[in-house]
Amino acid sequence: MGTRYVYANSQQEALRKLKEEMTRAEAGLLGEAGRTTVAEYLGWWMENVVRGDVAHRTYHNYLSQIRNHILPTLGKKKL
Repeated sequence: MGTRYVYANSQQEALRKLKEEMTRAEAGLLGEAGRTTVAEYLGWWMENVVRGDVAHRTYHNYLSQIRNHILPTLGKKKL
């Protein structure tokens, strides 16, 4: 994996982006553009971005919508 660059307007934003990239790396998604599927990305997004930011019921509604409507047709597509 090569060097990754991100740009930010403040140190706080840069630290936030660094944390996001580290989370993606731990999830095995960093540097995977072209190999990561929509299903893999949505799984990461739901656990690391959505969970904790929305109500429990909303989270499960999102999961249901993703499983029933997005994954059957787009889940295997590469990003």
